Order: sequence, then structure tokens, then C-alpha cells
Amino acid sequence: MTTARRAIAFLGLLAAALLGCAETPSTVAYNRGVDAYRAGDFAQARTEWARSVEEGDPDAMNNLGYLWARGFGGEADLARAVALWERAARLGQSESMLHLGVAYERGVGVAKDEAQAYAWYFCAVRNAEAGRGRDPAAEQDVADDARRRLVDLVENLPATRLDEARARAYDCRPRP
Repeated sequence: MTTARRAIAFLGLLAAALLGCAETPSTVAYNRGVDAYRAGDFAQARTEWARSVEEGDPDAMNNLGYLWARGFGGEADLARAVALWERAARLGQSESMLHLGVAYERGVGVAKDEAQAYAWYFCAVRNAEAGRGRDPAAEQDVADDARRRLVDLVENLPATRLDEARARAYDCRPRP
């Protein structure tokens, strides 16, 4: 291969690598949502994360669900929050799994169901320990919180419900 061809091949590889590192519109919207949230502009954070949700970003689904649950930036809508968390959880978002566990344990936005809460807490621990999220420290916090909640929940579940809960835990794992 001639020097000129090597240079062209190298430039082609470099261009492909740089394009692969470019932020997607979803990532840009997600990051703008983070900036707006940190600035206390929750309405703008909702708008930006909603854009990212349209592109299928599970972290944006989790965060937008949190804003909906708390009523930050607009009305609270627990059912909408739970729907976003479930969608994100099915995509492997650990914190959404934790939020779903809390929702089911307390009956907030969904019917109270300790077996389902157990399943989501269990999945949150397993998923967070696998380290699939953007922030390893946050994943560790999710795993620790979900583990504590599991221990508390198990103490109050009758054996028959615990068997049901364990069976359900396999249904909520992320799907490839």
C-alpha cells in the first residue's frame, strides 16, 4: 500500500472514530435536561428529557418519571411516572427498578403488591451490581438501597408470598 493510500485509510478510520464519539440528539437533550434540573428549571428538564424519551433513552425515562412523581415542573402524575419507570426498567435501568419496587411496596401509582415490590428490588440489585448504568457510584447506591429494602420487606412477607415474589423476580429482569 502506498503512503498516500495509507494516509487516506487512516483519515477514513479517524473520521469514523470521531463520528462514533459524536453526541446523538438524544444525548444532547438528556444533558440539557440534567443542566436544567441542576439549575432548578424543572419544566425545562421535563421538556428536554421528554425529547430524549422519544428516542428511547432509559435514563431520561427514569428522570422524567421522577419529575412526574414529585410534581416538579408541573403536575404530579404517579401513573405516568410508574409507566415511564416500567418502560425504563424493562430496558435495564436500575434506578427505575428501585422506584418501581417502592411504588409497589407503598401502593403509590399502582396497586400495593409486596411480591411485585420484592421482584423489582431483587432486579434492581442484580442489575446495578452488573454495572450497566452511566454512573458506577449511583449504581452502587441503587444496589445498596434496594438490598436494604429487600431485607425489610422479607421480614414481613409470609412464606407463600415470598415464593411468589421470587418467581416474579425472574419476570422483571431486563430483556436483551
